[in-house]
Amino acid sequence: MPDGAPSFADRVPAPALFLGAGVSMYYGAALAVGLFATASAVSVGWARLVVAAVVLVALARPWQLTWTRRSLGVAALFGILLGGMNLLFYVAIDHLPLGAAVAIEFTGPVAVAVASDRSPWSARRLLAPLLAAGGVAVISLGEVDWAHLGSGSAVGVLFALAAGAAWAGYMVVGRRIAARAGEVASVEPDTGAVVGHDVADGGAPVGDGDTGDGDHAGYGDGDGDTGGAVRARGGQPVGALRRGMASLALGMVTAAVGYAVVGLPDAAPLVADAHTVALVLGVAVLSSVVPYALDQVAMKRLSTSVFALLNALLPATATLVGFLSLRQLPSVGELLGVVAISAAVALATRPHADA
Repeated sequence: MPDGAPSFADRVPAPALFLGAGVSMYYGAALAVGLFATASAVSVGWARLVVAAVVLVALARPWQLTWTRRSLGVAALFGILLGGMNLLFYVAIDHLPLGAAVAIEFTGPVAVAVASDRSPWSARRLLAPLLAAGGVAVISLGEVDWAHLGSGSAVGVLFALAAGAAWAGYMVVGRRIAARAGEVASVEPDTGAVVGHDVADGGAPVGDGDTGDGDHAGYGDGDGDTGGAVRARGGQPVGALRRGMASLALGMVTAAVGYAVVGLPDAAPLVADAHTVALVLGVAVLSSVVPYALDQVAMKRLSTSVFALLNALLPATATLVGFLSLRQLPSVGELLGVVAISAAVALATRPHADA
């Protein structure tokens, strides 16, 4: 390729890359749902962390870089938060349709975006949390068997909310760490919104590219950048993609080790045959590796207004993937809830008129 010639990724429109990352992430989640008959949701989620850690370590080769104590600690902390978020999300999608779980999980980032907005209170700031709460209520009314609150659907709603809370915590911690390092952790400085896919899976995915979930292209300091402290052992600077992937790799290793106590006991069936192992590998690559790489390219080319719009489409994207891959036909209540929460995401992450 001649010098200066654009790569294939550069020729693809950034919105297509961003939505492609979301589709990859949610198809990874759909594959995971198919494995829940083989092992528990927690064990499937943990296996994904293990495989993602191995793949990312092989690609990023973090041992070739020089790490400070702080950068190692930041990578480990984000790994624990991201891993916990993903395990909670996997339990949620074991009991709820994929689209409903993703929509409910997005309430966490919406809450952070609204709470961190420093603009005067307005109808927009009030409407976003009301729409999010209303969306959760409508989905819950349609999915939960209120006569048996211990039923799976109620468990799914609670775990989706917990995953959203973990996602919110991931964002808040990321912003504080970045602020101490003098970085800008948000692509939406006016509102503090960094909405994206892992997953959560839930995806991730409205951040500056961490779909570590991922299942959300990650809210927060998604690229794992620890303030430039990570360098090659020779002292030369390391590119943002390599640095971020190396940090994410160490985070995934930390999560895989830390959550082994809950994921390992039921994981043996996941390595019982080559077909199941291949599915686990597909879950990890589709949910973590592919979305992260696509987001790193797309996020640099998206305006905040387009970014907010695309993030609002992610719950609907998850609903469509759930219908096509899992035959999960959404009810009218679920569709209304997804629309309400998508509108909340759009409002919470929309740039101010005076920005």
